[in-house]
Amino acid sequence: MTKNKQLTVSCKIDLKQVVQDLSKMRNPDSGVRAVSAIRPARGLSLLEMFAEEVRFLRNSGAQATPVITMLLTKLGVPSEGPLAKAALGVGRLVENAADEPNYHNKQHVIEVIVAAYVLGLREKLPIYRVVELIIGAAAHDLGHTGVMNRHDYEREAYSFQIAEPALREAHLTPDSIQRIEKMLLATDFRVGVPPTRNEYLETHSLPNNDDRKLLAVQCLLLTEADVLFSCFDLHYNDLLSKLLSAEWQRPSFNLSLKERIGFLERVRFMSSASIALGLETRRLALLDQLNKMLASHSSHSKEATGAHSAKPPTT
Repeated sequence: MTKNKQLTVSCKIDLKQVVQDLSKMRNPDSGVRAVSAIRPARGLSLLEMFAEEVRFLRNSGAQATPVITMLLTKLGVPSEGPLAKAALGVGRLVENAADEPNYHNKQHVIEVIVAAYVLGLREKLPIYRVVELIIGAAAHDLGHTGVMNRHDYEREAYSFQIAEPALREAHLTPDSIQRIEKMLLATDFRVGVPPTRNEYLETHSLPNNDDRKLLAVQCLLLTEADVLFSCFDLHYNDLLSKLLSAEWQRPSFNLSLKERIGFLERVRFMSSASIALGLETRRLALLDQLNKMLASHSSHSKEATGAHSAKPPTT
């Protein structure tokens, strides 16, 4: 197997630790066993166990600050330092947000925080850059009300405006604040993601400690974390598509298969971290699955139309 089709040994070790850490956040009185305990019965892969643990956080209504605190502890970040204060300050903003859209809500933010953490570690970013990435993940939808942008970067810029006072109050450096702002702007799916991908490719050959390269990696990883679970598998895609349909106040229960396919066609996982985790392979598999479903539905519709339009037999 190629590296694209299997997790590397080091990747497995990192991901297993994340699964165990997320599992510890379960309420022992909930009666729900950790995914790691039910793996043999369900035959889950390590990556699927990770997704199940994150899905549990969504279903249990987990809050942002305990998740952020756990991740900062794993990274060894001092709790009284500027980075930790900024991360927890933004986490509290997430928890106190007045708007709670069906999709772009606190649960989505927690998903992106955990995904960003995993991708940041796998990309071997310096610890302080991983923390900045976590802050960006926590802040990226603070200004989202469930309404799509009327102009470029509208919600993303507003999210930064909400987060900026907390960043300054934590005494983050101006450079760090500017990096977080650029990460947030990169998540505009229509106009932010394409140049972010180009910047990642343009800086890929630079030394690993080059500031421009590090920022390009941070921006790309946040855009990938933002859509990771929408591209993970059919069940997760179906859940999130239904929530997005409700957020957009569609009369249908779910987005159409064509809309879901169109979204997946515009996504591309290209970071070293996402390739190591097999995320691009999963996206392509899901895209193929949805295309087959669309073809099947179209075939059934044609058969039904043909049956209704056929002339009755003459006697």
